[in-house]
Amino acid sequence: GVATGREELVIRLPEAAWVWMTGTVVGPDGGLPANVQASPSLVGGNWGTPVETVDPNDGSFRFGPYPPGTYRLMFQADGLPRLRFERKLGADETWDLGTVRFPRGGHLAVQLLGSLALPAKLRLGITDPANGAALERVDLENGIGRSRPLAPGDYQLEVHGEGFASQIVPFSIRAEQETKLDVELAEGFAAKLTIELPAGRQRGGSIDLEVRDESGRLIRRLTASSSGKAPSQSLSLASGRYRVSASWQDCSATAGFEVGGRSAQTTTVLRLQPR
Repeated sequence: GVATGREELVIRLPEAAWVWMTGTVVGPDGGLPANVQASPSLVGGNWGTPVETVDPNDGSFRFGPYPPGTYRLMFQADGLPRLRFERKLGADETWDLGTVRFPRGGHLAVQLLGSLALPAKLRLGITDPANGAALERVDLENGIGRSRPLAPGDYQLEVHGEGFASQIVPFSIRAEQETKLDVELAEGFAAKLTIELPAGRQRGGSIDLEVRDESGRLIRRLTASSSGKAPSQSLSLASGRYRVSASWQDCSATAGFEVGGRSAQTTTVLRLQPR
């Protein structure tokens, strides 16, 4: 909403309470890692993620002032796993993270198997099994990929691309070890999910979708924007029966559908209703 011109633009910070983030960053051996950067972001905010740095002598930091709200804070350093934190901060609150210690990480090595030609847009994403949050991605070259360092723990590899069956493969990472994962690619067939929102509801936010197979195994997570006239998402699945669940605000819906052979694209309608 700002137009160029000769008039001076004055931006006045409001007389409001602010929040701060403090602490000290150390590496696995207790020293200061190389090239530490921090990225605080306001969840649902309308400003970009700044890049902050820590004190080059002792790793201490004091980030702010920022407006109150829920923040995600990510730290990264050369050759070490990324660290992520989240917390809601009220007016005049200081988030003291204490000592933020980078662990020794491990790597994921992926080998794609199968006779199908690799598509240009095949995506491999590493997610948190607890909530599906995207953590890292794996770039491929000739069907082989290797992740950046990951903190020890449990993860999921989400594989999807047009013409390939979506799948989620669990794996674990151990410190200073490489986890090898062979992923068998299978042919996928198009399916479309269309969501109908309750009448009279103010739109906004994302619609969360989960697709599971007959055994209840999670196959794909997706989100759809609630802002458009007809929210929808498309995906590729192996032949079989599936169940999809959708949630948005205090509304939800579930539906079963089938994907079969080379038939026309399957379209499934989910009508969201208050729980």
